[in-house]
Amino acid sequence: MARFRWLTLALALAALLTIGGTAAADPVPITSGHLSIGGTGFLTNGFLASIAYDFSTDSFRLAGGQVDGPPQNVFSPILVIPSSYWTIPPGPSEILGRPFGSFVFTTTPAATPTAFQLSGTLSIFDHISGALLFSDAVSGAGTATWRFDLTPSGTPIVSGVNYAFQDVAPTPEPATFMLLAAGLGTMAARRIRSAKRTRGPKPASET
Repeated sequence: MARFRWLTLALALAALLTIGGTAAADPVPITSGHLSIGGTGFLTNGFLASIAYDFSTDSFRLAGGQVDGPPQNVFSPILVIPSSYWTIPPGPSEILGRPFGSFVFTTTPAATPTAFQLSGTLSIFDHISGALLFSDAVSGAGTATWRFDLTPSGTPIVSGVNYAFQDVAPTPEPATFMLLAAGLGTMAARRIRSAKRTRGPKPASET
């Protein structure tokens, strides 16, 4: 029986250590909104040179856009300075924000909408005072809708994309499963101990 108790304690301790190591690293999820990249036709100065976005987390909303700016990479776009920033719940007024960071969209272009995953970091500063408004890792998921142009040789090439964010239920962390296993181990040990007490000692003839 001592073996069951030690196993339960070990599982619980491992789960707590895992939670302590991962809680601070959990990224802030983008739960709604969109980010779109587009522009004019292939071989023009405006190809993939426009960006527009308006997305939210549980604590802020960020919106911005630019037409005929620098060319954008559809998998790692650069946000616009300045952008509009609001706190959630809404603050007294809109703030001009200066966003910096690295967004990486993992997906595959196709003629039909495809799923995407976003990972990266984001820091937002007050464009006037320079005060830090937000800084953390971010994540997101949703559906990507693609646009294509044809090159002079007739080959399709991506000419735009719209990323629509969705509020996706988080996948349980490994620590959650470990805590569940620890709880089940405790219950099993108690049942075995209770069953032995109920049966009582074995008759002398069986020993």
